[in-house]
Amino acid sequence: MLQWSRVFVLLVATLACSACGPRYFVEPPTHEAGKICASVCESQKATCDFHNRARAESDQRSCESEKSRIISRCSGIADDKQRHNCEGGNGAGNYCGPPALPSCSAPYAQYLLSCGGTVNEVRTDTGIPVY
Repeated sequence: MLQWSRVFVLLVATLACSACGPRYFVEPPTHEAGKICASVCESQKATCDFHNRARAESDQRSCESEKSRIISRCSGIADDKQRHNCEGGNGAGNYCGPPALPSCSAPYAQYLLSCGGTVNEVRTDTGIPVY
């Protein structure tokens, strides 16, 4: 029994320390050519964010539409239990909440670095966190 408690303590300590590692931040370039390059990066990130939001909204509408279609198809069943089984068995019980959006920040940070940005361990107002 003492062996398992030791393993448990080591596991908890390992997990706690895994969050203690350094965080890094990408700083945009400060020279003029780098700033111009970075403005292109910002435009690409804005386009990426826009497309991700549009895709998420489309997916949400599609999910809601499919859910409504299933509910409508099963609505003719008089027995509540059978109607719920019909709806649930065909996916009407699935959650159509907002999907997790893919991040555009990692490619953006890479673009900034390619424009002459720098990596720091200290966060500033302009720093973008990377892990």
